[in-house]
Amino acid sequence: MLRARTRLLFMRPEAAAAELRRLLPLLSFTGRRTGAATHSVASLVVSTAYSATAARSVTNHSRDCPVLSKKLPLSLIGKESSFAARPCLSCVRERVHYVSSVSFCHYFEKKCAEAQHHQNGASSNGVVGTAALPNLLLEAIERSYGSVNAFKDSVALHSTGAMSPGRLWIVYTPPISGSEHGAVSLLNLPACRVPLVHGLWRLL
Repeated sequence: MLRARTRLLFMRPEAAAAELRRLLPLLSFTGRRTGAATHSVASLVVSTAYSATAARSVTNHSRDCPVLSKKLPLSLIGKESSFAARPCLSCVRERVHYVSSVSFCHYFEKKCAEAQHHQNGASSNGVVGTAALPNLLLEAIERSYGSVNAFKDSVALHSTGAMSPGRLWIVYTPPISGSEHGAVSLLNLPACRVPLVHGLWRLL
């Protein structure tokens, strides 16, 4: 994952983790309360993706939802005891999706920064050098872009060409029918939206 031009994560990693611990007991996936250790951040992003979109519809909220009636900001539902007593699951899922997406971005920003710091193959434009890439990934890049240099040029173009702040993700697209190999693709997503919601896993 490559960092965007503007830093969008106003929530610190510790704050995101603490909020998830407060919210997850309110979230029911299987008809019972769910503990914080039950699900990975990635699974939370995926499992709440549709719910976060559906939460925009009034019909999906509880009748006495304080967020819908503008009595309580969505960002504070994890701190309000009255909400915890009668949670609107639509709001909980929407907030869990956002916070888990932020945590996912935090994690991979940290991993990318660590890799860039320790690998001498990192180039000046932030793209990992060829010496640091596994052979299978190099082959996939060359199949998709013709050469590593062409891939780097495409990364630079996508990094500066987005119309809104966000992140550029390098993802693997699975093979389509009739094709033996998948492809390495670049995906520009706004804010803290992650490729998991599109069924894609990030490579860098």
